[in-house]
Amino acid sequence: MVLPSFFRSIRAKLLLIALLLLLIPFIGFRFIQEMDSYLREGQEQVLVSAAKLLSATLSDRPQLFHSIDAAITREESERRRLLAMFSSADPETAANLGIAYVPSEDIERVLNVVANSASRIWVVNAHSQVRGLAGALNTRRTNETAVAGSGWFAEVYLRVFRPIVRLVAADPAHFSQSTQSTTEDAGVAKRAVMSQVDRALVGEPNAHWRRMSEGSGVILSVAQPIWQADNIVGAVVLEETTRNSQSIKFAALESLLATTVIVFLVGFVALLGFAWRLAFRVRRLQAEADAAIDSHGRISGRISGSGSDDEIGALARTLDGTLERLSRYNDYLEQMAARLSHELRTPVAVVRSSLDNLRQGSLPEKDRVYVDRADEGVKRLSALISRM
Repeated sequence: MVLPSFFRSIRAKLLLIALLLLLIPFIGFRFIQEMDSYLREGQEQVLVSAAKLLSATLSDRPQLFHSIDAAITREESERRRLLAMFSSADPETAANLGIAYVPSEDIERVLNVVANSASRIWVVNAHSQVRGLAGALNTRRTNETAVAGSGWFAEVYLRVFRPIVRLVAADPAHFSQSTQSTTEDAGVAKRAVMSQVDRALVGEPNAHWRRMSEGSGVILSVAQPIWQADNIVGAVVLEETTRNSQSIKFAALESLLATTVIVFLVGFVALLGFAWRLAFRVRRLQAEADAAIDSHGRISGRISGSGSDDEIGALARTLDGTLERLSRYNDYLEQMAARLSHELRTPVAVVRSSLDNLRQGSLPEKDRVYVDRADEGVKRLSALISRM
């Protein structure tokens, strides 16, 4: 199969080389994936350390996990639960717990000191009662990656770059323009936490990653047992979202994509222009070389454009020098033919005059035959010299 001439040209080869620039975003994307993995590992280690510290703070403090006073009436217990629920940073989760939420003022006082806006802390006793709940995982969706300013670049950025990053990152909620707060379903959160609590109550610390509802983020949950001497009296569960690391990841992806597109376009246009310029110079050199020799084989032209210092300029100068030497050699051959013609005419004329003198004298008939043959040879030699 014969390829079209374009695909065999220098332009096509340089175009293929330009396409290698597409490896830049792939390598960058792999690097960002590795970076995201390291960020998650670091976040897990930090959260595990925080859970261990909180577990140590709550351990060996029997007054925090004493049995619920039977003298407290059901109404008083319900009143305390309602007060704790409405003062909680996550009232929806507290309400979903129902009677399993038996708050301890001392425990929640400790939890409120260490809780922050991006984490939630559970303290569950050995009877699967939630004795403390602090913090919330509400993630207020804002346009965190909005493009500053306005104009055509911002428009191109929002319409081209961001959809590509959204497709690659597979987390469209990060780019939501809504300002509504989103929370994980309380029932799902309760089941996930209680599952970890069951493992922690048998002395098995654990960490678990789970995705929030509607793909609005990922939650890291770490559970540690709480000890009373040699007995496990409860478990502490720390939950934290990955919004910060995700923001770093998406910002890096957007920056990588924008930089890659700009570099690729500039590099592609530069290589394409260079390829066309190179092909133009080669075609011009070819045309001048073809026109330098006429149909009779004579040197009738020269190679121009030999002032460049690159390889094509050197080639042009070499071809021009070759044509000049060939021209001088052809001139020498033409002049040599003229000189030979001039030098040969004199002895031919002498031979012809001698044959004429012999013919005018008395020659035997048998000798006249040889004279005629010699005269015929001289005529043929004269014709050859004339054609020179």
